[in-house]
Amino acid sequence: MFQFSVNGASTDNYFYVNLYDEVIKDGYELIQEPIFAITSQQTGKQKLFYPYTMDSDNYKRYYKFLVKYIKTEAAPVFYPGTGFIALNDKDYPFGFYDLQIWQKEAGYTDLSLDNTIKLLYTGLLNVNGTGDSTEVDYSEYATTDSDTDNVYLTYVKP
Repeated sequence: MFQFSVNGASTDNYFYVNLYDEVIKDGYELIQEPIFAITSQQTGKQKLFYPYTMDSDNYKRYYKFLVKYIKTEAAPVFYPGTGFIALNDKDYPFGFYDLQIWQKEAGYTDLSLDNTIKLLYTGLLNVNGTGDSTEVDYSEYATTDSDTDNVYLTYVKP
């Protein structure tokens, strides 16, 4: 499981993944950055992005990816196509995400799963807040509620 920290206006998050046995090689390593797909387990919404950087110096052991958290996405610089992703809103809340890493066909750089040639990795991503990006603080109900015969729904799934 990978940890993704959200803190302040920007945070660097590194992923070390052993993909050597999975990649379809052109020479000895990946020839372009793979595309990452995360799907919120709470909302079901998917976000696609490229890593900010990819380090393949130790490719037989691991690939090192840097993904940057940014408070607000703004194309053409601070957006998923350049490795900046915004999380911690109603569509992409703190919590668990299904993570997939896909190898794209050489020459395709669009943010879609079209032209992917292989699923390289499937795993879990936990997005958590630190510093001023803290999670919602819930408190328990008081035990002084005299109406104990009724059940109140606080969330209705659409």
